[in-house]
Amino acid sequence: MQKEKLHLADNIGIEISNEIKLVFSELMNFQLEGRYPELTLPAPNYKIALEIVEKTKETLIWLQKKLEK
Repeated sequence: MQKEKLHLADNIGIEISNEIKLVFSELMNFQLEGRYPELTLPAPNYKIALEIVEKTKETLIWLQKKLEK
C-alpha cells in the first residue's frame, strides 16, 4: 500500500482500518487513466472485477454508516 495514495483517507478524521485502506489503494489504480491518458493498465479479469465491485460496495456501505454518525 503506497502512503501517498492514501493522503485523503489519512486526513479525513475518520478511523479507517487497514482493510479499508487496501480497498482505497486498489481503487486508486483504476483512476490513473483519467489523470494520465498515456498510461494504460490492463483491465482485471472478470473474477477479479467482481471481487473489486463487491469490496467497493461493502466499503461504500461502511463509509455511509460512518458519515451518518
